[in-house]
Formats: sequence, structure tokens, C-alpha cells
Amino acid sequence: MYKLKRLIHITYISTESNIIFLSFAIISFVVSYLLLTNMTISLDTSYLDSLRQVEKFDNNLLILNDTLSYDIFNELDNFSDFEFSPISESNNSQVLYVDNISFNVSSNIIGVSNLYFSIGKPYNINNTYSFDKVKLINGNIWGDSDDQVGTNILVIDEFTSMYIFGTINSIGMTINLKSPTGNQEKFFVIGVVDNSTSQKKLIDQIANTLRENDNPVNFIRLQFYMPYFTYQNFMGNLGHTFNTQTMLFKATDQNQLSNMEDVLIHYNQTNYITKNIIKKQFIEDFNDHYLEAFSFIAIMIIISCTNMINVSLFSIKSRQQEIGIRRALGATKLSIYIQFTLEMIIFLLISGGIGISLSLFINMFLAYIFNRSFVAFKISSLLIMFLSTIILGIIFGIYPSYKASKINISESLRLK
Repeated sequence: MYKLKRLIHITYISTESNIIFLSFAIISFVVSYLLLTNMTISLDTSYLDSLRQVEKFDNNLLILNDTLSYDIFNELDNFSDFEFSPISESNNSQVLYVDNISFNVSSNIIGVSNLYFSIGKPYNINNTYSFDKVKLINGNIWGDSDDQVGTNILVIDEFTSMYIFGTINSIGMTINLKSPTGNQEKFFVIGVVDNSTSQKKLIDQIANTLRENDNPVNFIRLQFYMPYFTYQNFMGNLGHTFNTQTMLFKATDQNQLSNMEDVLIHYNQTNYITKNIIKKQFIEDFNDHYLEAFSFIAIMIIISCTNMINVSLFSIKSRQQEIGIRRALGATKLSIYIQFTLEMIIFLLISGGIGISLSLFINMFLAYIFNRSFVAFKISSLLIMFLSTIILGIIFGIYPSYKASKINISESLRLK
């Protein structure tokens, strides 16, 4: 420790005359590390926040974004009784009849199984899946038998319930829907759920429209959930495939999930995702982001190190007599080489430390001001920066240290 303090003291004294040049070099390196740390904090925070979303994904859930034939489904069904939910959605203008009163409005008719209400509708956002879930606030969700038989029952959201019946307590009420074939079918309301995220946005849009021109009719979109096979019957889509582009499968364990994947791959149904697939893709994408960002900052750091080399060479030239005296008193070429290499490392560590500290302070201050939930800075990122600084000091200190160790003793002592 004493030798290190002595080295820092000697370094300061010997570079005092070059303090202006040294200051510019240190400032450029501080700015580079400030940008590097700020970028790392931003990426680490985004990475950990997104990873928390990925971890919410059910370990045994599989989402198939493709049509599926009943033959393939039956082969999947041979493994065990997994839960599943096709998701079919029809967005169109619908004529509703309630107590002989007609409503001509836009609607979403969604055919799902009861599994849907415990998982939600999947959305792919930045390669991480989130789920637009709804919560039951009145009545019940239909059971497995209703899924299989295709009973004419509905679950509606609270906005739809309020719009049609004027209350969210609409359990037992009937709605006559007009099918695409022109037939009217009576449905019984058995449950009311809260508004989905997309529906809440729509309601806000309606509120804004009311304030602006009092004509919200074009924005109204009612939500009707019905058992999938009821939906198929109602829409006239019976056939040999599930008429859907999204299917949810929930296996009982990882072995069953793996078997299901094998069957889908065998039939070239590869457009599916699981938690492992999402996590792998997520990590690969973030590694690419890290590489792109670090490549840009690395150029700035290299330029800063080049400036530091120029300062070191200038310093060596003005310190030739000091080096000659040390050599005359017995200092070896190796000790001179080590001294100047350590000087380079010390300068870079001090500059890097200032840059990292400033960046951490700024980010913590901004997080406090804007009430951000957390600021992430992984210890591994800090260790990588620390080790990289030492390596840069050794690499970029090679040439100046070599020049210092090769100074001729007699010529340096004759200098005034």
C-alpha cells in the first residue's frame, strides 16, 4: 500500500508540468465512461425489467400461432388431459336484439375456452409476451362441459353490460345475436368481467370523442365471450381445423410440454412459443443490443486512450532527466517500464471511476425525480468495466513504457 501511494505521489509530481494536457485526456476518458455507464445502466434496467415480464410466463404454457387440424390435436390429446383454448375473434358490425330493441353497433365476438380467463390474450411486445387479462366481477365463467357441448351462453365485459342493460348486474339476461347466416340465436349472460386493457383505451377514446363532438357511435365496440365450439356453430365455421390463428395449451408438466413440442415439430407446426423459447430469444436480442452499443462507445474509449498515449509520450520526453537519474541509481529497465504502465492504469482507473460515479449519481437522481421503480446496474457490468480499464492501461501503456525504458542514461543526464 505504501509503495502504491508513493507511486501515485511521484506520478502527480512528475506530471504536474503537463497538467493541462493530462486534464484534457482525463476529461475525454471521463466523458467516454460516463456515456458507457449510462448506456449500461439503461440496458441493464431494461433487461431486468423485461426479464421480470418473461418470468411471469407460465412454465408449462405453449402458444401456437397457426391453424391446427383436428387430427394433430387428437394426437396431442393422446399424451394426457392438457388444458387448451383456441382464440377466435370476429370484429364486425353486429345487430343485437334485447327485449325487441335492436342495437346496431360494432362488436368483438370472441370464441375461447374457460382457460382463456385464467391466462388472457397474449401480446408480443419487444419479444416478450404480456397477457391482456380480464377479471370476473359478477356471475361465473362456463365449465368444461360447456366448452365441449357448445352451449349458447355469454360472458360480457362491464362496458357492454352497462351499454345494453344499464347495469353490471346483467346475469340471466338474454341477448339475441344475428349470425352471419342471418339466423337469430338467443344467448344467456352468465358472467361479467372487467374491461380489458384494449377496451379501457377504447372507453377513454369514447370519452374524448364525447367531449369533442358528441358522436361516439363509431367508436363503440362491445365485447362478447362465448365457448369456442358455440362460436364455431354460430359463425358457421365447422370443419376439419380449428378456425383460429392462436391456441393456448397448458401442459401438466415439462415432460408433457416437451412431448407436445415433438408432435408439433413432426407436423411442421413450428410457429409456436414457450417460456424457454421466449427467454432464449430475449437474451440473444439483448446481447445484440449490448454489442451494438458497446461497439459505438468502444471507439470513443480508444480515441481517449490514444490521447492518453500522446500525453504519456510528452510526459516521458519532459522527464528524461528524472528517468536517467533513476537508472543511474540502479533502477532497471523493467522497473521503469512497470512504473509508466502503472501510471497509465492509474490514470484510466481514476478517470473511469469518476465517469462511473457521475453516471450512477445522475441516474439515481433522475430516478428519484421521475419516480422510476428502480435503476439496475449489474455487478458483472462493473467488474467488466474495471477489468477492461486495466487491460486498456496495459495495452495502451506498452509503447510509452517501452520508450521510457529505452532512454539512454548518459544522454538523459546531460539534458538541462
